[in-house]
Amino acid sequence: MIEAPSGLVAAVSVATAFLGNGIVLAATLGFAVLAWRQGFFFVTVVGLGLLLSFMLALASVVEIARLLVDVDVPLRHAACLAYVLSFLSLVLACRMLVGRWVPEQAVWNGSLLGRGLGLGLGLLAGVILSGALLVGWSMAALPPALTLAPQDLAFDAGSVMLKVFGRFVERDRSRRQAMLGGWERFAGDRPVPRPPSSEPFVDENGNCVRDEDERYLDVDGNKAFTPLLTGSGVASADGVR
Repeated sequence: MIEAPSGLVAAVSVATAFLGNGIVLAATLGFAVLAWRQGFFFVTVVGLGLLLSFMLALASVVEIARLLVDVDVPLRHAACLAYVLSFLSLVLACRMLVGRWVPEQAVWNGSLLGRGLGLGLGLLAGVILSGALLVGWSMAALPPALTLAPQDLAFDAGSVMLKVFGRFVERDRSRRQAMLGGWERFAGDRPVPRPPSSEPFVDENGNCVRDEDERYLDVDGNKAFTPLLTGSGVASADGVR
């Protein structure tokens, strides 16, 4: 098999990252503009329909993929095809229900507050749609260079919202970073002991327990295997034993 040059792979990775971020940006901005023009009631109904379709499509993709495999659809394409068919069918069904039960002259609040509320709801609806599109992309059977990986995306609304929320909860930057990092230390700069663990050893028989004849790294330098190592010891001069 001929491998692509690393420069080409890097270029394709940049292109996929740009395209993935473009999907997120286009969906959010498009729905924001739509909400600004149509009002928050309309975009709320559309966003709820997209969210319901997204959730039901994810819940039904496995069973539909099994049916597609039974009718000789290749396994590598079955999951993506099942997801796309399910999502589009549910979006169409929601659109028909909205057209059936929601009047064309929907509730509209043209004030600045109404437009602002619609703008926020439009952004949320755009995030839902972009997430649905990116999930479908991640299921597609593509060459490795075109596969959508999480690190290819720069937009992470959840982390941004969490950081903004953290600024209101804790003003001090270091304490806020400790809080967001999951550490339970807020009083002083006391050193935090490592979680107890054993010295590294070669588990030759795979029983997750060190036997007498298995080599180990004498981290604390006591010339004996330590099953509970709690301090930051220094490796012995002999190294592996």
